[in-house]
Amino acid sequence: FQVTLIIPNVFISALYPTLARAYTENRDQFVSFIKKSFNSLFLIGAPIALGGFLLSHKIILFFFGNEYFSAGNAFAWLIFGIFLIFPASLFQNIAIITKKQTRIALHTFISLIIAVIINWILIPRLGVTGAALGTTIAYSLLFFLNLFFFKDLFTFSKKTIYDTVLASIGVGIIIWLFYTFHIIIIVILSSIVYFGILQLLKNDNLISLISIIKKTS
Repeated sequence: FQVTLIIPNVFISALYPTLARAYTENRDQFVSFIKKSFNSLFLIGAPIALGGFLLSHKIILFFFGNEYFSAGNAFAWLIFGIFLIFPASLFQNIAIITKKQTRIALHTFISLIIAVIINWILIPRLGVTGAALGTTIAYSLLFFLNLFFFKDLFTFSKKTIYDTVLASIGVGIIIWLFYTFHIIIIVILSSIVYFGILQLLKNDNLISLISIIKKTS
């Protein structure tokens, strides 16, 4: 689970200098970069979340073997939160640029308290799966608190939602059709279908993000 978080961190680290400069020099460009980055990270996180959720037990078997098969349910709930965690990775950096760290820290504290309460309720009943579910709920709460606070900067475009849903349906179909195949084959086919559908739908968010990163470098 933690390994997947490297992806948004790499993108955000590359984007940070451009965002910081745009905030002081051109606020309109700053907002534009934020919205493109936000939607791009959502597009990247969605197939990982869906694929990880549907293939959770196969992933556990592939990396850890039958001994840890029962951890599949917990992993499924953890990885499902990726579709919010990816775009949410931007919040901390934007808070630093706009000097809003105190508010973000408050949101984090609130989410932590909620996580403790939820875990206290769920862990005795569901064990490690309850802990995973509680973590995902807390992450989701933190996401929406930050999203509301930065509502003028972070918005999902209707096209991004539409494209993501259609491409994710394609991924779901591939996983259903090829579920008995080796997980690497499923991942490759799902990736081709997902990004192929985005290409057919002419979604340019990812291309725009890559272009911004290239300008930074």
